[in-house]
Amino acid sequence: MATQTIIKDDLRPELARIKRELQALQGMEIHVGIQGDAGSDLLRIANVHEYGATIKMTDKMRRYLGAMGLFNDGDGDEKYTPPEGAKKGYVNIPERSFIRASYDTGMEELSKICAAAIRHIYYDGWTAEQAANSIGAQAVQMTQSFIDAGIDPPKSKFTQERSTQKTPLVDSGRLRESITWEIEGGG
Repeated sequence: MATQTIIKDDLRPELARIKRELQALQGMEIHVGIQGDAGSDLLRIANVHEYGATIKMTDKMRRYLGAMGLFNDGDGDEKYTPPEGAKKGYVNIPERSFIRASYDTGMEELSKICAAAIRHIYYDGWTAEQAANSIGAQAVQMTQSFIDAGIDPPKSKFTQERSTQKTPLVDSGRLRESITWEIEGGG
């Protein structure tokens, strides 16, 4: 009488799990930046830094900045000349992209982060959600490191004299610490 050997197929269910998780991951979007729940004032500040802004100076702003010494050239004369390319009569805040620029300069690193997350799905049994959260957390770190390294253009002399930090976007740390990620889709 011949003996029957029963082989348990562990491979097909594992391949189905991997396929299911990769499809779920493919349907996800990971949004990195200042999210909508951060508060409208912080979102406005982030937008101004990301894209720059030209704001018409009101009389109240002119008086305040004058009292702070902006228009004083050191000799008591009000001979303020805006920086080259700036519009006179306006507060000109230059673009200091920290989201787009960190992504653009970190694409290779981000690609490696994504590949590592996919390997975790294959070999360590991660879910798509775990992979997306890992990618999001590391993308936030990448963006914060980009800010820490310093963003051009530097602060104006006037701003540097009134700031505790010489690096743009790092005075209170509030903007930097508010960078987070959010996962959309995949379910």
